[in-house]
Amino acid sequence: MSVIGSLAKKAKFIASFVFGMLPFAPKSDVFDYEFSGISVWLEPDERDAAVVSKTMGHLADVCGGPIKGLHPFASHCTMLYNMPLSQFLEKDGECIDDWKKNAQTMLEKSVEDYKTKVGDDFVLTLVPMTLNVFRYPPFRCIITYLHLETTLGLTTLHQSLMKVFPRDERHENGGTSSFMPHMSLVYAPESCDPLLFEETTQLRTGENGPLLLKPMRAKYLSVWSTKGTTSDWERIAKVELP
Repeated sequence: MSVIGSLAKKAKFIASFVFGMLPFAPKSDVFDYEFSGISVWLEPDERDAAVVSKTMGHLADVCGGPIKGLHPFASHCTMLYNMPLSQFLEKDGECIDDWKKNAQTMLEKSVEDYKTKVGDDFVLTLVPMTLNVFRYPPFRCIITYLHLETTLGLTTLHQSLMKVFPRDERHENGGTSSFMPHMSLVYAPESCDPLLFEETTQLRTGENGPLLLKPMRAKYLSVWSTKGTTSDWERIAKVELP
């Protein structure tokens, strides 16, 4: 290799390293982050979910849709996140064949515990407070989400779930301090940064903004396999709340 070629190669390597460390490094144009583990979701009733899903679909389309890695997913508030599958493969010290049945049983036990605390007639409501957008480097994406009020009902349900389910990634110490209820509307590629910030502002101030901030009835608890990309997510078990 010539001296010029050698220098060019070194310059290219140094440039790639430096630009990779700088904040103006090229941003990802596709959301391809792969999630993991098992999660518990709280889903709104069908009518409220339809309103939220319409906005979710709009934001996904604006940011490029499936070709950019934006696939539809159910509207939800994540109660527990990224529990290891291995924790569902054992019951009472013995290995079990069907971990999905175990997950269903855990949901039912959680709801029973929750009902003893709030009563059979209590209706759990999801109360959106603000529509926000922020950058989330760990997932290499930009997220628009509804920030939900941390109500006594939500906190009580969260405690019942932690009592029954294995410890999850966000609450390893068994506390509730890191429980910030929210409903993610889109995970967009980093390249959509300015576009999504502008689109979220327009939604917040537009005529449809108040529709997103209306209280929603929380109707279902569900267990999901959140392994892989959003297109791989699969509902494993589901129960209806009182």
